[in-house]
Amino acid sequence: MCEHWPSFISVPLLTITFVVILAWPLAAQTKPASAAQKSPAGPQDQTTQIDQLLKECGESQTNERFAELAQKAKEALALSQKLGDRSRIARSLTFLGSAAYYRGQLKEALELHKQAAALALEAGNKRYYGTALQNAGATLSAMGQYEEALYYLTKTVALGKELHERLGVWWPLRNIGYLYLELGDYEKAEPKLQEALAIAREFKNKLFEEASLISLIELRMHMAQFQLAREYSDQASLVDSEVKNPGLHYELLGDRAEIYAALGSHQSALESFRQALELARSMGTQPDEAQILSAMGVTQQALGQSAEALETQLHALAVLRKTGAYPDVEAYIDARIAAVYESQGRNQDALAAYRDALRAVEQIRSRAVPTESSIASISASRRDLFVAAVDLLCRLGKPGEALDVAEGYRARAFVDLLANSRIDLSEELRPEQRQREQAIFDHISAIQKELFKEGTPPERQQQLKMELTSTENELEDWRLALRRENPRYGNLQHPEPVNVDRIQREVLDPDTVLVEYLLGDKRSFAWVVSQKSLSVATLPSRKEIEEQVNVYRQTLTKKVSALTAQRDLAEYQSRSEKLYTTLIGPIASSISSSQKLLIVPDGVLAYLPFETLVTNSAVRGARTGPLPKALLERFAITYVPSASALGAIKSRPRETT
Repeated sequence: MCEHWPSFISVPLLTITFVVILAWPLAAQTKPASAAQKSPAGPQDQTTQIDQLLKECGESQTNERFAELAQKAKEALALSQKLGDRSRIARSLTFLGSAAYYRGQLKEALELHKQAAALALEAGNKRYYGTALQNAGATLSAMGQYEEALYYLTKTVALGKELHERLGVWWPLRNIGYLYLELGDYEKAEPKLQEALAIAREFKNKLFEEASLISLIELRMHMAQFQLAREYSDQASLVDSEVKNPGLHYELLGDRAEIYAALGSHQSALESFRQALELARSMGTQPDEAQILSAMGVTQQALGQSAEALETQLHALAVLRKTGAYPDVEAYIDARIAAVYESQGRNQDALAAYRDALRAVEQIRSRAVPTESSIASISASRRDLFVAAVDLLCRLGKPGEALDVAEGYRARAFVDLLANSRIDLSEELRPEQRQREQAIFDHISAIQKELFKEGTPPERQQQLKMELTSTENELEDWRLALRRENPRYGNLQHPEPVNVDRIQREVLDPDTVLVEYLLGDKRSFAWVVSQKSLSVATLPSRKEIEEQVNVYRQTLTKKVSALTAQRDLAEYQSRSEKLYTTLIGPIASSISSSQKLLIVPDGVLAYLPFETLVTNSAVRGARTGPLPKALLERFAITYVPSASALGAIKSRPRETT
């Protein structure tokens, strides 16, 4: 269970160095004057003292001394406020927010960074405004507020480009990559992380290079590409020996332990986790401590140390909850606790932990980036959690709740986007906004026309594909900004996935049954819902079903000649009957009195024409005997993405003309 969930996931990077990168003047910073020199202190002496404190703040954060960072930032803030210097107040607040962030005090950190942004903007300091925007975005991302986080981070990227500070956009790019990584949208995560790595290497910044490599290790671990993760780990290790940054070092230790565990070297993994844990505790970073502890618990479970694993996971959850944030981390710790409970036969405790994990995932989804791929990927990347919860609920005789979980897994992307579609932003665009939108559409259209033109050289095609991706991302960012400006989105109510009672009352008629499938690694499930009944059947594993479906589809597409017709027909009948036995046989009695089937397929079943499946009840082998009866002859069949999708469409107000 949950073996595809990486057990070491770093929080997004927060930076105090955006302005340092963008070359705010450090040269004037000197050591603070002695006590004798400071009395009386003029404005110049005070600014020198503040700048020295801010410089020391930077050193404290670089060396991961967060308690010291908080103290020096408070001193700098008090002096800056006394002087009334808004730029230095903003910089002090930024450092103070960074200290709060790394100690897991996210709400406090967010408020400090927002204050810093407002003051920097008032002072006309665009560079420190960028710092504050970036840090607010990173904090929001860690809090699971992904849409708002992306808004802040993309603004930071745009500001860095406006100031022609290419190295300055490294931070938001890496954090945007992490944001999409947490959402499970790996296709969007990788380009951002690769661009961050390219920038780091372009400027020969070893600190940034190691951080970028660590990001890519974690991406490959999420994607279960363990050999590629190992290659990035080897590269990062070489850089790590030069950088000697304690924070990056324990991140790398944790990632290396993950690789060991994925490759079966659990004792080596446990030792690396222990080293990483010691470093995290020495720096007082509770979120990282919680994540490392949870990863250690997974390794202990793999070594058969169930009691120790449970104790470690519960400790990890307790440490994390002290921070009051990180719903994504809490979700996978809860899922791991549930897995340990199951292994101990404590099924009711496991069920409670699964429910906690699912609530955390729902919290993440409710704050997701409002695109189809991002909303859908939140559930897709956590599929193992949903399937494990369904499996346990079915074993505990709770088929209705199991179906509710399955609907929550598959339905969210559709019903959320349906709700969003009820607000047509195009009706409210100002003339200049319409022109901007049209310009982006025209650019996309021009790229596509050239891309599909015959004779376009391969190198030009590659260039056009990159340009198309960039322009589509520009359109998405622009629409995100529009959403932020439109108050109606803040009041938008998203429909909930339907439960069994609503399916029976609102979706079905007396002649129709719903057949919903969910494929799992150990076993799969098929629910049959009519207006008056509910049942669930257990089917073979996803792998077995996929193999049968793929063979059957090949049979359907095989070319037939007069010489092979009889043999091919027999092959079709044999394979079709086998698949019927697998998918329909266990539920045949539950659907026998119905006339219409609403089929909700899962995975490879979305490519299966159920109509062609034949029952094995007919007499076989006689040339002149009756052919087996196909499912199409017995039922009218309709396919739907989920019961909730159908319910949402039925309940949507009809448009009038």
